[in-house]
Amino acid sequence: MPPPSTAAIQPTLAERYAHPAPSASAPAGVDSLERGNFWAPFAPTTPFQLGRRQALRDAVSSLPFLAVDSLAVLFSIAIASSTASSLGLTASLALPAFALFAWGLTMMLQSVHGLYPACGIPYSIEYRRLLRTSLIVIVSLAGALALHASASTFPLFEFTLFATLLVLSLTSFRSLARHMLANCDWWTQPVVLVGDTRQMRALYQRLDKCRNEGLRPLGILFDPQSHWTDSDAHDTSPIIGPISELESVLLKLGVCRVAVSDSLQVDGRSYHTFQAIPHVMLPTDLSQH
Repeated sequence: MPPPSTAAIQPTLAERYAHPAPSASAPAGVDSLERGNFWAPFAPTTPFQLGRRQALRDAVSSLPFLAVDSLAVLFSIAIASSTASSLGLTASLALPAFALFAWGLTMMLQSVHGLYPACGIPYSIEYRRLLRTSLIVIVSLAGALALHASASTFPLFEFTLFATLLVLSLTSFRSLARHMLANCDWWTQPVVLVGDTRQMRALYQRLDKCRNEGLRPLGILFDPQSHWTDSDAHDTSPIIGPISELESVLLKLGVCRVAVSDSLQVDGRSYHTFQAIPHVMLPTDLSQH
């Protein structure tokens, strides 16, 4: 008895992901991707829905960082002031006005530097931005204190301790928070991957291993009948549907971030689709993403 063919083994996948058959009335010159609604334009209300969801996700993802950054500022002031007091020095930084100014300036600079919600930012880039924030805060506070104190009354020891603690706490508290939140789905933002199976599967694994950056892969949208090789056809675990279902997947699953394979054909129709999505990534070298 001859072995069953591959088509007989996998009819469900082929039927599920196949493009619709071309109609007899289709005009000449229209390719199968267009007939299959490969990059279908989104409904007019979709951009607004995705925008509102992205704003909510950004707010939720930012809350833990707002908390740890506030804690870092208050911790630095408290330790520096209590240490100065224990040594018999005047605790010049233990004033509500100083704490409020330091906190407000830090929050503003963190936001300006793109550290809220800071999803998808590698730690090396985040660390440089945190150092930039710390330096500006320290210089600004030192200037403000110098205007209200003479050279003999400037709290040099207390302020130096505060500056050192601020740099250490801002960087370390963030890193600890990311480590603790990496497995929390409410904090990580989902990403739908679109395109070539082999490349997107590699990106899927990369994102899944680096959830501490604030992103998690949700699945891959792919059209296997057009692109699959024999080796790819047996591993469908990350596949969640065909590319033509992009809008439906984004709306039903609340996803506002998409990564598109660089090997996928992108034309004018797809750009109109991408404009409706808050975040679109085009990774070209997975070793750098």
